[in-house]
Amino acid sequence: AWDGHDLWMTDVRQKSLLRVSPVDGMMIQTFPSPGSEPAGLEFDGHYLWITDRSLDRIFLVDPSSGWCLSSLRSYGPFPTGLAFDGEYLWNVDYENDELYRVKVFDDEIMTLWDEKELELRFVKEFRNYGPGLVTNLDIYLPVPASRDNQQLLSPVEFLSKPTEMIKDAWGQQLAHFNFKNLKAPALIQTGWAAKARIYAVEYFIYPDKVGSLDQIPAEIKEKYLADGDKYCIHDPFIQELAKKIAGGEKNPYWLARKIYEYLIDHLSYNLKPVGGWNPAPTVLRRGTASCSEYTYSLIALCRALGLPARYVGTVSLRGDDASYDDVFHRWNEVYLPPYGWIPFDANKGDVEVPGGRALGIGNVAARYIITTENGGGDQYLWFGYNYGYTWTSEGQCRLSEESYGEWQPLGPKKYQKPGKKESK
Repeated sequence: AWDGHDLWMTDVRQKSLLRVSPVDGMMIQTFPSPGSEPAGLEFDGHYLWITDRSLDRIFLVDPSSGWCLSSLRSYGPFPTGLAFDGEYLWNVDYENDELYRVKVFDDEIMTLWDEKELELRFVKEFRNYGPGLVTNLDIYLPVPASRDNQQLLSPVEFLSKPTEMIKDAWGQQLAHFNFKNLKAPALIQTGWAAKARIYAVEYFIYPDKVGSLDQIPAEIKEKYLADGDKYCIHDPFIQELAKKIAGGEKNPYWLARKIYEYLIDHLSYNLKPVGGWNPAPTVLRRGTASCSEYTYSLIALCRALGLPARYVGTVSLRGDDASYDDVFHRWNEVYLPPYGWIPFDANKGDVEVPGGRALGIGNVAARYIITTENGGGDQYLWFGYNYGYTWTSEGQCRLSEESYGEWQPLGPKKYQKPGKKESK
């Protein structure tokens, strides 16, 4: 590909991109390729486009940093050559022997993939082993709703009748269960069941199409720029680090992306020897984080720069469609005008391959039901997700609590059957 000054090429053996001088053929710059099989390459006047056969994707790459900015799934099974005509991207497919015209600049940036119909049963258990009396127990369960990645097929059903339905500060509907005078041995089991059609959802973000911070609605700023115990956005350490990461950048996408890359480069997933739900300054100084601590850190740095951010909490498929989850997962969403809330999962993107990093932004796999949309610090879930609870007691009580989700596929049963050879 020709960028107006230098020549760009791919090196499949080295899994790299090369910028080469047209004068003497010497290499000027090199970056790792998005995946292991780079093929087609094109320059659109601002960014590079690169196909990768191993991932069956077309990646948008920043030629100054080598960062993969966003990606599209290829229409055919073997994407190779690329061309850009000023409006459309053209892609040739080796296996299908076809040429595709791809509309990349579109007001609709969302696509849905990998549809599944599943039932999720979420259970919250609370046990009092005594000898004291639990005088009051309040359990709060956020109720999943339809959103881009999930469509409820019927109303959510509760395992027991809630005491009341309420809304938190973020507009999230919660089922509130209240129990009194629980004598040992006592077992409380609450929860819900939801049938849903879930998707992999992908948002294609072209950085130059993102609006300014001034275009973010005032009500979004009011809610999602507030400080909290886990963020400490006015802490001098957070303020100084946020300014250092941002430099002079003002574009919301680039602010979020620089923070995202910083977290990937400076944090690693590890809950030992300490960790779990520590505040952002502690996490960023320590260098290890849980998925929750990744979200606290990104929120703190984004909000310190005036960029609204929140987290979503989920129950996750673990392998097969019939599976069990008691680990759960959460990630961030950042408000990018004019598009709205876009997923940023630095924990997912914490990989070495550039294309893998890009898939942590604007991509949600078809393995989640999102239960929680939260800015953090409310009276019901605090800085948590999926559930919240409080209790009081008389006398000493040995208590335990457990939460888990059970998945089952909907529709006809699946069988593995050998093929039969046709007789002649």
